Amino acid sequence: MAVRRQKSTVSILGVLLIAGCWAVAVSAAPNDEGFELGLNAGFVVLDRDLAGSDGPDISSVIGARAAYVISKDWAWFLDAQYAEFDTDTFRDGAQMFSARTGADILFGRSPNSRWFVTAALGYMDLEFDTATDYYSLLVSAGIGQRVGLSGPNHIRWELRVDHSLADYGLLSADATMREDITQAQFLVGFNWGLSRKARGRGDQDGDGIRDRRDRCPDTQLGAQVDHLGCPTEPEVQAPVPPVEPAPEEAWADVDGDGVHDSVDQCSGTTRGIEVDETGCFIDRDGDGVYDGLGMDKCLGTPRGARVDVHGCPLGDGPG
Repeated sequence: MAVRRQKSTVSILGVLLIAGCWAVAVSAAPNDEGFELGLNAGFVVLDRDLAGSDGPDISSVIGARAAYVISKDWAWFLDAQYAEFDTDTFRDGAQMFSARTGADILFGRSPNSRWFVTAALGYMDLEFDTATDYYSLLVSAGIGQRVGLSGPNHIRWELRVDHSLADYGLLSADATMREDITQAQFLVGFNWGLSRKARGRGDQDGDGIRDRRDRCPDTQLGAQVDHLGCPTEPEVQAPVPPVEPAPEEAWADVDGDGVHDSVDQCSGTTRGIEVDETGCFIDRDGDGVYDGLGMDKCLGTPRGARVDVHGCPLGDGPG
């Protein structure tokens, strides 16, 4: 019995993988981007009417998933799961296969993870070793999270609830009632982005502009951006305070003539000699002898007159 179940498990997984790869390969036309393929595993909380009062509470489950991320807000998917377990109700083993198709609605703006809620319609098939098989349409709803890895790949976890819709129901343990089946599943899986063009559909900074078009890839989360992903409002820069010169630099006057070095055109003048606003010696009569310190003894000498070292016309100098 165990060997047969193992072979059955391997066969179903092979079919799921082939079907998923075929669906992605056929659907990924040149204009269709964002296809994914994934494998998952987890556990199912079995309906008490199925497992029986002494049957197992949970069973392991494995599966595969194909999806097309249509936009940053939602994705269409097709998935399938398989589980094997013993039952107390039917005194022997059972195999459960389910498949669904539906939509993931994504929300949140983190560049590394997105939350989602999911709604789907599907099919359930229960095969018993010693009882009549049971099959039914089902409805499903759940919540989960996508956590980004390198490139278009990501890890995905999901908590979901499935409910059967068949009119005739599953025969109860005392064979008197037909019961619906309601079961919860928790799944964790790894998903690959298989479409080559899908690799350009990432949005690392979460501004809604795909990375391949984003000219500002490090925009702050929540900033308003244009069609190129760049902020529409300039960042506010703190004003830069003016650099104040050091006190000794602000009043530098090396020759001590009272004129700042930055405007002093005659640096190195003798201390004490009167200078003009440019820091140069004053010679009001233009005779070449500076007025300061009493050097010019004859102030007001006519221009052009020859003077001695005291600034006096030759022959009129002091005796």
